[in-house]
Amino acid sequence: MFKLTLGSDGKVQSKEVFVEYGTMPSCDGVFIDTSTDNLFIADSEANAIRVVSPDGQVSTLAENGDTDGADGKMDQPCEPLLVGNKLFVANYDQPNGGFVNSGYDTVHTMTIIQVPAKYLAKQ
Repeated sequence: MFKLTLGSDGKVQSKEVFVEYGTMPSCDGVFIDTSTDNLFIADSEANAIRVVSPDGQVSTLAENGDTDGADGKMDQPCEPLLVGNKLFVANYDQPNGGFVNSGYDTVHTMTIIQVPAKYLAKQ
């Protein structure tokens, strides 16, 4: 993941590595919380949601094994959306080689995760 700094003219002034390649298995959907500048990233390959802080530190918000999603767990997450203190995660359920998600399941397409206060803006 790269961090680009733009000048007042909108042109790229600098480009630097923000998160090293291989830090997380994959990056699908990304949500930027502008109140904290945290990035919530759907790591489809690992059935996980990663949080990247403004200083580039990566942590795991949620991760689960192969599931059909009926229990509310992730089934190949693809898009996160933070609303208040809940992260709504759309699940794609399209198996790919090497992914935790190993097969097509009955359709259960949404996971809702209660986000701990440490990832949210102070109220």
